[in-house]
Amino acid sequence: MAERALRKIYTGKYQGEFPEEFWKITVEKLNQAVKGEFKGTYKPLQNQLVYQNGVFAAFKSKAQTQTLENLMTASKAKTFTDFAAEVQGTLKDYNINHLKAEWNTAKKAARSAKRWAQAIADSDLFPNIEYLPSTAKEPRDVHRPYYGMIRPIDDPIWATILPPSDWGCQCGWRTTDKNVTQKPHTQPPPEPGLDNNPGADGAVFSPSHPHFKGTKSADVVKNNIANIEGCDIKDVKLMRWDPETKGAIYHIGELTDNAIDANTKTAIYHMKKGASVKFINVDKTAKGIDLKTPDTLVNGVYNEFKVAEVVNPGFENIKTDLKEAHQKGKRLGKVIDVTLRYQNAEKATIQRAFKAKENVKQMKNVGNTWVINNGKIFGPFTKKQIIEGKFDIK
Repeated sequence: MAERALRKIYTGKYQGEFPEEFWKITVEKLNQAVKGEFKGTYKPLQNQLVYQNGVFAAFKSKAQTQTLENLMTASKAKTFTDFAAEVQGTLKDYNINHLKAEWNTAKKAARSAKRWAQAIADSDLFPNIEYLPSTAKEPRDVHRPYYGMIRPIDDPIWATILPPSDWGCQCGWRTTDKNVTQKPHTQPPPEPGLDNNPGADGAVFSPSHPHFKGTKSADVVKNNIANIEGCDIKDVKLMRWDPETKGAIYHIGELTDNAIDANTKTAIYHMKKGASVKFINVDKTAKGIDLKTPDTLVNGVYNEFKVAEVVNPGFENIKTDLKEAHQKGKRLGKVIDVTLRYQNAEKATIQRAFKAKENVKQMKNVGNTWVINNGKIFGPFTKKQIIEGKFDIK
């Protein structure tokens, strides 16, 4: 694949920002690492990591393409064979040496992300996290100041140093109910690109990675979506994207939905969390209102967006929203997620709507729930978490 990509660069015959072969080389390995750790669990988080793997692969492919085009401009090679021989070292670095390090990091980050999701669910029992020493035979000293540190699970420090925070990092962490300790006086900074929490961000590599610098991001994101969708880049309608999180809102071809404005306002919250939000093309009814298809796919999962026009929505408002989401899932024959966008919603009212006996049958096709309340997004929450009151919307 690398040779085919190189030939496309040599002849100038590739579509978009980079040859798709470079993208496939990286994304297939990174997704293999993520899916191998998740094994189908925590589907929304797994899918977001997969989408962000594609984003990273796209930016890496763009960087590799630019490097090779610069080398071609400076080269005196008269044939493709001669040029290919000149750049074998560059191809090996990007597609073997660097990829091995990225694969190892993706595997560790995916494992950490899955454990983080479970840690959040169990935080009422184990509210703190303990930083564990490296298991390497010859551990580096750089992370030693963190060994044994215990901080609350919601401490901002875990947003940047949760292992792995360096290439080859073999430090670990665990949840605990032991007492909190002080932060070390010396706090070694994480490596650029790894200064994030994959479980909270839904991305293996952070925006500080060098590959994300110096490119026309929107074009690269469109190229990534085209590869994911298997379509021509011209058919990708990128409605919005977030340069920081690389989240995107898009659709393929023409969009006929009549609720674009309202749904976009909801989608932006997901986008700013790094999610891929695809608006679904729908067939309208005679009245112009679609009653069959959920509004979007968020990280590849059907997601129905519901908005309450009233402040402080009551039990009946929420019950109706859940019923309508269930009906769309039932028509599809799938369990679908739902995003509820409210103002001044009460936790107790949402919990009551989920617990109501008359509503149980109306939620069989409702999976995870996000709640956007007073301009902030919370979730995803399972039905069990909401029924048991183990969720927060403030």
